[in-house]
Amino acid sequence: MLFRSRTIVWAAEEGSGKSFAVDGELAIRVAVAGGSFAGTWPVAQTGPVLVLSEMHSDDDFLREQTVLASLGLERGALTDRYYRLPLMTAAGGKPALTVPEWRTWITDWLSEHQALVMVVDTATGATQVDPWGAAIQEVYGGLRAMIGAYPALSVVLVVHCRKPTGRGDRRISDVLGEWGRWCDVVVLQENDGKSLERCRLTVRKRVRRERRVIVTKRDGLLVEPTDADAGKGAKIPL
Repeated sequence: MLFRSRTIVWAAEEGSGKSFAVDGELAIRVAVAGGSFAGTWPVAQTGPVLVLSEMHSDDDFLREQTVLASLGLERGALTDRYYRLPLMTAAGGKPALTVPEWRTWITDWLSEHQALVMVVDTATGATQVDPWGAAIQEVYGGLRAMIGAYPALSVVLVVHCRKPTGRGDRRISDVLGEWGRWCDVVVLQENDGKSLERCRLTVRKRVRRERRVIVTKRDGLLVEPTDADAGKGAKIPL
């Protein structure tokens, strides 16, 4: 799911568990745990991860503890592997991704620490721009410059989906504004019907295989994946 030198937009429905999925399981697996995210996508390489979070630090701490316990890890495993910055104050109170000096500084920091992934939760809070037209293109221009300066980096941008307008599967057009237009990969996360215990992940755009799976949310992890495009209850193949 994560690729070198890529921008990934993670567009999630409210209440579907995006922070547990991205800041928690995905980031911690890439940082230290390895294994397969959501029992589906293997982590090919582990390395330091930076999470920019707009949530309260105590909420982040409890979420990390839940995921660590489920993965059989102690908090010490995150030392020098999993870093977190408060998003709203990271760039002196300005929207971090719109500040050129901050982007240069954080790119140098990521390179020095050999970080593989930067998670921005949420990218809306990190930019505070109109998600249509020139403003969003400038944001992506800045991100491309960061990756150009440090090609080992991938950036995960967490945003929200538009409110559902009817029944049926979500499409890339459900991503707010043009976030889904200029990125390399789009992941759509939504609750599975009325269930709050399961969610659906759909991966689109520049991937080897587009995929849609249904997973169960349990103790901070996404488990028991089934293929939503195959027969009912079909297991995900190795």
